[in-house]
Amino acid sequence: MVMSHAVNFRNMTMDYIARGLASELEKPVINKTGLEGTYNLVTKKFSLQNDSDLSAPSLSTLIHDVGLRLEHQRLLIPVLVIDHVERPMFY
Repeated sequence: MVMSHAVNFRNMTMDYIARGLASELEKPVINKTGLEGTYNLVTKKFSLQNDSDLSAPSLSTLIHDVGLRLEHQRLLIPVLVIDHVERPMFY
């Protein structure tokens, strides 16, 4: 099933926009623009699987239209892994 999405970021920093895009893409997005201040990024509906829904543009196309670029890179990023949990003991 293909779902259409849209983003609506108003008065947000580029770091916040990157985190929002990461949530939409379900992949890490890191802000490497160097831009400071706040921005608005509002898109029309897009498809995350554009090959299945030809009527909706891809997110990369919409981001490119506003002058930004999503670029695939392999980077080391910090990850917190919880590998064990125990109930606390109350005395």
